[in-house]
Amino acid sequence: MPESIAEKGIDEGVKWLNKNKGDEYIGYVFINENNNLKLIKDPDRIQPRANLTACISAIGVVIASNAIPWAKIIKVKKAMKAKGGIQTMAKAISTAYKHQRKLGYSRKNAIKRAADVATRTFPKATRNAVIEFFSLGGLSSCF
Repeated sequence: MPESIAEKGIDEGVKWLNKNKGDEYIGYVFINENNNLKLIKDPDRIQPRANLTACISAIGVVIASNAIPWAKIIKVKKAMKAKGGIQTMAKAISTAYKHQRKLGYSRKNAIKRAADVATRTFPKATRNAVIEFFSLGGLSSCF
């Protein structure tokens, strides 16, 4: 999503996402529910979603299906952009996660520590948003 759209707020973001969504979202629509972005089945057209196996697709689904506050989505988006994009961020966190698991941390703690390691140069609020985001369920394809 272009920064200019994101800065206009969640309603403009929802419009842009619905207009530009990929095939993996056929049969679903993005909505603004109490200033949280949410993905729901399209009441006008219900079709099964494609099987999501890639981390990048999973990230989009997690953002949309967990009713994450718009401000946190923007923080995570900016962090990913600063890190070099969604693929670079996912790879950095995945690499750090594997290292944390080898050190003996549980899956949950390894994810939190990996997100923290990958975002150390960011402000605390941004780091916390990224840690919370990657701790959500549905991102198993990233780890």
